[in-house]
Amino acid sequence: MKNLSQHTIVLMLLLSIVTLFLSQPLVAQAATDIVALKTGEQISVNGMADEGFWSRIPATVVPLSGSNEYGGHVSSVNIKVAHNGTWLFILATWTDATEDRMGQNPITLSQGQYLHNETYYYEDHFISGWSMAEDSPTSAGVNPFAIDTWFIDGRGPEGMIANSWTWGGTDTDSGGPAWPYPDSPPPTYRWGPHEGEPLIYPYSYARDSLMNSTGNWIIGTGLFHGGGVCNVNPAIDLEGFTVRAKGLWESNVWTLEVARPFTTVANNMPYSIQFEQGQTYPVSFAVLDGYQGEVMETNSISEWMNIELSSQYTYLEQDVLDATQAAQDAAQAADETRKVAETSTTLTYVSIAVSAIAIIMSAISLSRKKE
Repeated sequence: MKNLSQHTIVLMLLLSIVTLFLSQPLVAQAATDIVALKTGEQISVNGMADEGFWSRIPATVVPLSGSNEYGGHVSSVNIKVAHNGTWLFILATWTDATEDRMGQNPITLSQGQYLHNETYYYEDHFISGWSMAEDSPTSAGVNPFAIDTWFIDGRGPEGMIANSWTWGGTDTDSGGPAWPYPDSPPPTYRWGPHEGEPLIYPYSYARDSLMNSTGNWIIGTGLFHGGGVCNVNPAIDLEGFTVRAKGLWESNVWTLEVARPFTTVANNMPYSIQFEQGQTYPVSFAVLDGYQGEVMETNSISEWMNIELSSQYTYLEQDVLDATQAAQDAAQAADETRKVAETSTTLTYVSIAVSAIAIIMSAISLSRKKE
């Protein structure tokens, strides 16, 4: 009977838990593919990945496939993502047999197919595209894209809006042959508040652009605008160098570090993704192997992925925080115990004093009665 009673209690508890679960509303949660762990460290965007937190974050192997029949020469890219509460950091590494920093003009053989040989090829690229649509791009049926058709007819995929960060090895990277000038002599801003001023890149960075079905605007430089309609006003003074990026090629491997503040300057906000700890964001990654003829809309690209900006620190930092918190809790508990002990001792002394006073008063009263 005793065992039966225990089994009955367990069964009732399980039924209660199931009933509670079924009574809750079902909320669709985006599956997390990559967790961006938090760090207290800063980053030097030098392409060396020599910060301690990188070694404490596991890499996610992101499969890539061809955007068309001529792409797909890079099979995967390793991605690590971190943040410090105000900046987002990305570390991307991928295999590439050649370091391609030559930004030559594409020669079209057919749509999506470009001339390349031993002496004529294109620069390597890495692109992250952050969906800014209200709905999930996957549920909306929008395929991921890097550089789609803007160079052809000025239009992107229907229904798409994204903030794209494009790193290239030629001019925006401080190791490129054309850095810090896109051309020599430096070009000038073509429109906007800085129209006519020389365009000189202040540091190694990735181009920051808004892409949608009607056009592509490279924010803040006035260098390129594809498409007849665009929802970026060229008269607005936008900051064009918010995404810092630096790549190094060694032993057939590219190592690229990218960093951008969670929140951009006010004028950029409608045109670029804004981040917040605890939230999840859809993103796709693309790599272009210029030596293999990948350029413009021809590339190696991932499916849509979800990145969660976690409040959890990297494991060593979290261990230190947990140990510190445990020590603080223990100290607080000891302090409370001491206060209780002191209060108890005080009450004991008070009780003794009261008893002594009572004895004295009783003796005085007895003495008075005898008189």
